[in-house]
Amino acid sequence: MSGRTRKNIQALDALIAQKCGFEELYKWQRENKKGSEFVLHDGPPYANGSVHLGHAILKDVANRERLLAGCKVHYVPGWDCHGLPIELKAIGQNDRKKLDPIALRQKSRKYSEEAIKNQEAEFRSWGVMADWENKYLTSNPEFVKNQLRCFQNLYERSLVFQDLKPIYWSPISETALAESELVYKNDHTSLSVFVSARFVDLPADLQKIVSSVKPGASLDLVVWTSTLWSLPANQAVAYGEDMDYCIVENKSSDTLVLVAQDLLPTLAEKLNLSNIPLASFKGSTLKGATYASMFGSVMKSLPLIPSTHVTNTAGTGLVHIAPSHGQQDFLLALENKISMYQSIDESMKYTREAPEDVQGLPILEKSTSDKIISLLAGNIMHSEPFVHSYPYDWRAHCPVIMLASKQWFLSTETLRHRAEDALARVNQFPIPEQDPSPMVAMLRKRPYWCISRQRVWGTPIPAAYHKKTGQPILHKDLVENICKLIDEKGTDCWWQCDVSEVVPESVLTKFNVSYDELELGKDILDIWFDSGLTWSYALGPIGQSHLCIEGADQYTAWFQTSLLLSTALQARSPYKNLQTHGFVVDGNGLKMSKSVGNVIHPKDLTRGSKKQPPLGIDVLRCWIASQIVGIKNIPASEGTFKTATEIISKIRNVSKFLLGSVGPPIEPARDTANWKFLDRLMLHRLYKLQQCTSDTYRRHVLNHTVKQLFSFVTLDVSSTYCHLIKDRLYCDAIDSAERQQCVQVLTYTLETLLRVMGPIVPHLAEEICLHWEGRGRLFFTPGFDAPESWNQPELEVLWEQIENLRGSINKAVGNENTQEFGVTIEVPRDLYTVLKRMQLSDESWQSELCELLQVAAVLLQPVAEEVPVSVDLWKSPRGQCLRCRRFTALPSAELCERCEDVVAASIKPDCQSSNAQS
Repeated sequence: MSGRTRKNIQALDALIAQKCGFEELYKWQRENKKGSEFVLHDGPPYANGSVHLGHAILKDVANRERLLAGCKVHYVPGWDCHGLPIELKAIGQNDRKKLDPIALRQKSRKYSEEAIKNQEAEFRSWGVMADWENKYLTSNPEFVKNQLRCFQNLYERSLVFQDLKPIYWSPISETALAESELVYKNDHTSLSVFVSARFVDLPADLQKIVSSVKPGASLDLVVWTSTLWSLPANQAVAYGEDMDYCIVENKSSDTLVLVAQDLLPTLAEKLNLSNIPLASFKGSTLKGATYASMFGSVMKSLPLIPSTHVTNTAGTGLVHIAPSHGQQDFLLALENKISMYQSIDESMKYTREAPEDVQGLPILEKSTSDKIISLLAGNIMHSEPFVHSYPYDWRAHCPVIMLASKQWFLSTETLRHRAEDALARVNQFPIPEQDPSPMVAMLRKRPYWCISRQRVWGTPIPAAYHKKTGQPILHKDLVENICKLIDEKGTDCWWQCDVSEVVPESVLTKFNVSYDELELGKDILDIWFDSGLTWSYALGPIGQSHLCIEGADQYTAWFQTSLLLSTALQARSPYKNLQTHGFVVDGNGLKMSKSVGNVIHPKDLTRGSKKQPPLGIDVLRCWIASQIVGIKNIPASEGTFKTATEIISKIRNVSKFLLGSVGPPIEPARDTANWKFLDRLMLHRLYKLQQCTSDTYRRHVLNHTVKQLFSFVTLDVSSTYCHLIKDRLYCDAIDSAERQQCVQVLTYTLETLLRVMGPIVPHLAEEICLHWEGRGRLFFTPGFDAPESWNQPELEVLWEQIENLRGSINKAVGNENTQEFGVTIEVPRDLYTVLKRMQLSDESWQSELCELLQVAAVLLQPVAEEVPVSVDLWKSPRGQCLRCRRFTALPSAELCERCEDVVAASIKPDCQSSNAQS
């Protein structure tokens, strides 16, 4: 086996990949494998920048393991190519607004194609086995056509619709955002205000309470909010039916104030209220009450409505409801038949629906906030800074708002129960600890999914609109005509063609419109809708993969969008098994960031850099596999890389020893009843290793696989078997049955190690095969499964007893060489019977026990069952053999009897004759 210096690591990896056919392996196995199909679906990486540490490696490990298990692997890699991040990288935030759609799309396409080219080259250099020739891109014409047809299918099933609903809106990106496109900043500071409003209509019971407390007094309610800009959209106040409320005096006026009783101790000081309740009652007493609008010119009175999301842990126990600026508020308004209006438009300014004094003002400007405060001056009881967690646009790094906007939605409420049922039949690794799982929890709290975006680089929503009414026009004939145009002109045709080219006459007739009345839509589909449909394209008629592997963040992203769309279109999950993992962080557990300067690029590890010597591809692969522990984050540090390097080095060194000792590859022996105990024990352990690692591979706990492999190589192979059989291997006659059995076991050991290590470190495994005469390439010739006859767990019981004897001997000998001693062993009758089979007589200088206990001779003596096992050491009366170095040579002899026979047999008559003549 060639040495691997820092200078030649990269060249050796490339040479091994070339000689062992890594590039041709995928195509070969598709054409020649007869086993069952194993389909792994690639959650597409984003075509933006360079690859990350560990990217695609876990997928390749899973595929290679299944290939060695006899399966035919189906793995089509793909890339997610659309979206704002690519626009920003290709063009920039400011230039994006200046370019026409075609120029913007061309620049974005060029950028994504270059990123894909670089990422693919890196994946290939890692030995990732895939159908590279047929990779899928979400920007390719065939993918786009499939996506358009799926969208139309969903529309015809009434699962896709357009509506005015609150969505996350980015003021800088000027587009709707998905939940997965948000990051939450924990130290965001808002101005929070406590605002009072006067009750207008009081239910009879509440009127009686007020009259009994202070006849003729006015009653106010108080709400608290950290979104001052949303107050002009207030249309209701929510209360908790089962919560306790109280009426107290306002020390600053003659009015009474209503707040949650549990919050009074906190509110009394802030709002200058009396801390002694004048009356207490349940929230249900508020049913039917109304209050005056905070901005009196908009509405006369507004309702109080019950809601389960009101709590007594913060605020006032009375919640300001703005249906156009919150999902819970919107659903509550629907439930109570409260209409929603747009008080803020997509340019982040107040509309004509807002109070007259703020119309046209930008909502987030301080001057606008001051204006609102002045309008509410008589109602604001207290204001203060409030530090809290708030959603930000993950790309533009700006705070977002919930904004009522006319968008396209997928009805997750309709699909949720079906999706949950489908997910219940999916195996998840690791099993989610939370109940409900993150994926189910997200499904339950998401009443709809906004699938439209106000961007250009993406798949257009195939809708024309009536100019006057804004009514969308969708039809399968329209979609098919777009697909035809894509074939003729490419995916930019939506932005290139006139409405008369895009909309066929059959659609005009059906909707009774003319071309002059129509305009094409400007929205594209959410990129999560793109990636959520990859199964329908990449998997073809199969439609369902056996496995998907992604980071744990995909529970609320790709895993979920794929599940929803697959449930909608084919009434089942698009995957049978899910494996999730954590994320690579730096040695201090911090997220890797270019701005912080703690990013480690894969090339720096595999090929080296000024700070980092090259470690090779297999060290990277081994490091990733050994660090996968559930969904915990993976620390990338010099120490963890060093550990992976040591694992590879140990496997390499032991493999060198095995390569120097094994014969050509052979079929597994099944009748081993007469083999030596140690050989049978090793076969049992090979069987156990293969079974255990097959299980850890299936359960996707690769850290256990690496641990078992390293432990086996270090302890079972190197420290035990190879150490104990050296005398037999080097000194027995070459053709002796005992030595041949030993060589066979070493051959099976190397074969099994290749099978276990191959998926994780394929370059090392194939390098071993290159130096094993007659072996052939591992992944083209996987080897064998250990036969059931090797499974003899009872041997471990005996081995434990033998190890106890070895421990006693080593303790008694101390620092001296155990080979200089003979040992008398007194053992119970049943153990004596077993051990007696390992040697020819009660006293033996050449027996299995001498090999196992590493002594010169063994004398066995049976004793009563109740007497404990004892060992008695004695100095060997024989001399040291000059050939095998054991103390078994008869007095005055240079060699022991065994070595004399081996040497004599090696001196043949024809050799003697030749020597005499010369």
